[in-house]
Amino acid sequence: MSSNSVAERIRPVVTLGDILGSEDAPQMGSAALAVAKTPESMYQGACMACHSTGVANAPKFGDKAAWEPRAALGINALLQTAITGKGAMPPKGGSAYSDEELSSVIEYMLSEAGLAAN
Repeated sequence: MSSNSVAERIRPVVTLGDILGSEDAPQMGSAALAVAKTPESMYQGACMACHSTGVANAPKFGDKAAWEPRAALGINALLQTAITGKGAMPPKGGSAYSDEELSSVIEYMLSEAGLAAN
């Protein structure tokens, strides 16, 4: 494998400069930036590392049984937990997402588990 192909495989999909629109950073088109801020991409950016594998008892992505009792608490309770953190999960999952963005990620994770946000 060449060093160019390795570099391409490990390069970040989105950088902070892309999101913030830094003049020094490579620019993304507005359509690509919109894609970068979907609930799915935000999940992949901050939540997937733990929720895909269940690290530290995080409810696994798509696991309806694990998410049902949490969904029963309602979206506002889940959002508060995400904002403040719980157990090994840092506040906002270690992200800089707004409360609205966090809410959309929570709704996405619930939806993928076959549940609706209350």
